[in-house]
Amino acid sequence: SDDAKDFIRGLLTVDPETRMSASEALQHRWITSAHGDAPIWLPSVEHLSRMRRLGRLEREALLAIGYALRRDQIRDLALTFRALDREGKGVISIEALREGVRRSGMAEEAVERVFDDLAQISHDPTNGQVEYTSFVAACLEKRC
Repeated sequence: SDDAKDFIRGLLTVDPETRMSASEALQHRWITSAHGDAPIWLPSVEHLSRMRRLGRLEREALLAIGYALRRDQIRDLALTFRALDREGKGVISIEALREGVRRSGMAEEAVERVFDDLAQISHDPTNGQVEYTSFVAACLEKRC
């Protein structure tokens, strides 16, 4: 595509003064549109919902494990999170997650149940966001 070619040209510019910076690369339209309509990994959303039922110690242990994992161990989760984190801030709004889940075709009543649970596992339930590490930790719940 033309956007892909423009992206590569921007990265391969020899002159460092005119070369695309890392932050510019992350905001390039080819990158930001790459995952726009990608369906999210549904098991990760269900695991987020289950995390609510864990005790505080179990949740904190999962958070610690989430911090310690290598990227190659959580590749699918990272891709799912990145597809939802359109602004690249390391947090996803509950509304962005809700929109992604709806696009994936999950039944509406299941969507509402998941989001009721999510509101209770957020570090700050009033801010309406899920941090990357909380997302990863919640998705690990079934594996542990």
